[in-house]
Amino acid sequence: MTLVSVLLLSLLLGMTLGLVGGGGAVLGIPLLVYLADMPPEQAIKVNLLVIAIASLLGIWWGRKRGILHHRAIFLIGGMGALGAPLGASTTHHLSETTLMVAMITLMGLATFSIWRTRETESESSHVPPVHRCQWRRCALVGFTVGFLTGLLGVGGGVLLVPAMTILTKMPFRMASQTSMAITAINASVGFLSHLATPIELSFTAIYLLMVVAGMLAAQSFRHLMTLRSLKLYFSSMMTAAALLMLFHHWHHTY
Repeated sequence: MTLVSVLLLSLLLGMTLGLVGGGGAVLGIPLLVYLADMPPEQAIKVNLLVIAIASLLGIWWGRKRGILHHRAIFLIGGMGALGAPLGASTTHHLSETTLMVAMITLMGLATFSIWRTRETESESSHVPPVHRCQWRRCALVGFTVGFLTGLLGVGGGVLLVPAMTILTKMPFRMASQTSMAITAINASVGFLSHLATPIELSFTAIYLLMVVAGMLAAQSFRHLMTLRSLKLYFSSMMTAAALLMLFHHWHHTY
């Protein structure tokens, strides 16, 4: 796979993050490992850094439109920051095959859960009150997503979006923007937990540039897409990435 192809797919990854508020990190790992031939541990660190910076930009865009849910960020993001280092310390004890199976399982759960999100689509700048869910449930969601962030190098937005629409009753588009803020927290802590792993700075900088460009492009036409079309787009991307990982594993095993 040529560098140009990898960078074009990085652009598509950024568009996914900008459109759905998640999924970019899940798609980034197979892109870096199977197409850019990067070792899994290095791919996890690079992906965490890029997703953290890209998500911070997402926070800024969301803040300008007044659609961030600060209470959800504080509770779920805070617990995620506790789970990320634990996940990072576990990564080194798992084989590449185990990590691949875990990633594909996460993709399946993400695809299923994104279709469970509520059909409410509100572009209002008014932040609705948080639904009175059990704090233990919210804390568990945050810790689990944080653990997966550190373990697999994902941001967790694909699981956070449906979780927040159910637990806090917030509209899909608000949840997708809020998930970026939580993803930024999780990815930042996860990246710091992988500091011992070296990365190639030049490739990482170009990769980041393409992801941010994809996010900018997505922000320009995101409001034109219906909720159903966003879900179909996301499901297609997840399926393609999972098939790529399975094909690569089958090709090198048999």
